[in-house]
Parts: sequence; C-alpha cells; structure tokens
Amino acid sequence: MLTPTIVTLPHGETVASPQSRYPSTKAILAGSRNSAVLTSSGCLYTWGWNSHDTLGHDVDDEWIPYPKDVTALAAASKRAAEHDDEATNKSNAKMDEDKTNSTTAVSCASLGGWHACAADPTGRLFAWGGNEYGQAGVDTGTAGRGVHVSLHLSVPELVPFPSGLKITSVSCGGMCSFAVVERTGEVYTWGQTVGSEKEPARSPVRVPGVRGVSSLVAGMFHALGESILILVRAIGLTSCFVFVYSVAGGRPGDVVGKRGLRATGTGAAGFVRHADGG
Repeated sequence: MLTPTIVTLPHGETVASPQSRYPSTKAILAGSRNSAVLTSSGCLYTWGWNSHDTLGHDVDDEWIPYPKDVTALAAASKRAAEHDDEATNKSNAKMDEDKTNSTTAVSCASLGGWHACAADPTGRLFAWGGNEYGQAGVDTGTAGRGVHVSLHLSVPELVPFPSGLKITSVSCGGMCSFAVVERTGEVYTWGQTVGSEKEPARSPVRVPGVRGVSSLVAGMFHALGESILILVRAIGLTSCFVFVYSVAGGRPGDVVGKRGLRATGTGAAGFVRHADGG
C-alpha cells in the first residue's frame, strides 16, 4: 500500500489560491514522473525526473528530490520585458520598474512528457525542456541556452506569439503544447501531434475554427479517435450548452453537446487504445 508523503515547500511557501483572472489555473501539477506547484508568492517549484532539463534548473542531475524554485523563469521574464521596452522606446524608469516586478510571478504552468511551459502575468509564455518535436515552441535549431547544447532547452525561453496576444492557459502534451489567448479564447498549438505525418510546428500556429475557449487540457500520448486534446467552451454566463471539442488533424470536432449540462473541469492522462486495437 502506498503511503502519502507530505511535501514541504522551502522558505515557508504555500500553494497558490485560485486567481480571479485565471480561475481555471491549476496550482498543483503532475507531469511524467515529476511535479510542480505554483506558490502564493508567484514562484514555480519543480521536482522529480529531470530528463531533458524538464524542471528548468539547468543542472545535470537526473532527479531533483525536493521542490526547487525555477529562478531562471523570472530572469527570462525580465529579459523579455526589457526587450519589449527597447523595441517600443519606453524610457520611463518607474514604468520599467513596475513592469519588471510584475513579470517575476507565474500565472499558469503545465508539465508535459519532458517539457514544460509557464506564463507570466503579462501573458508572455515561456518553455523549456525537450524540443525535438518542437513541443517547446522555440525554434532554436540545435542549441538553446544553458550547459546543454542540443535541441532541448536547459532554461526557460520566450515562446513567440503574434504581437499583442496574451496567454491565459497552457497545456503540455507528450510531444506538443496548446495555449489559450485572452479575450478571444483562440487556441494556438505547436509540436508534433500523435499519428500526424505533417512536419512538427516549431512555433505556435492558430487552431482554425476555435474561439471562446475558457480552459483546455492535453493528454500525454493518448487520443479520442485520432485527437489529442479536449477543449471546453461555455456559451454565456448561465450556459445552456457546453461543447467539448477534440482536435484531429488540426481541425476541431464536436464530441459532446448536451442541453442542460455544465462542465466544471476537464482531464486527460495516460495511454488509450483505439477501438481497432491500434
């Protein structure tokens, strides 16, 4: 029989409470033999299996036994803010200081097969870990930052989205990732979908025909039919219809649409065989 173990966070940190801006954000994350938690101070702690630098600490250790702050995430967020300031010629020191401080927190995150993503409060998305299928969304060719020179990213890197888009939710699958855009609820995806013969998307591309999404979840390598993602969209404040979509071959398909039902959450994990045994 398994015995639960109490996980103690360093420095008196506590698990973050749900945020009013991102109510679907999960503070406790389970990946592939590793874990993560968003804390009330806005930090992201990771521990467990560290293959491909999934945990974002830029170390050679295969395992991280205890929760450790992904400090490189704040550094990446600060670099991105400074780059934006230079690009828009903003020179007001107070504005720069406020923006830098606001980007040290994590608003949402996700663990995949051996990669991870996290967004800061400004809606910028960062990724690290395995990237051989483009699942980190950063087209670096054969090198990233850090001690490892390979397709994977040792520390968080900014994921490129069209200018002005802010990410409110992210979900990592086994070889791909998905993100929801603020206000429009559009969905972007990148990486390699299971069973697809298309070239992996090395940077985010919009899923056509999908808008108004409030939350999403990706499975590791399993499928519903030939899909790998379930999206939940509620129409109106007192939803009469809740549509659950799956993405197959880059196109959304209507899986469930029942009158009077209201979805409260979604989940996907593990392996599932097709009906034909494939």
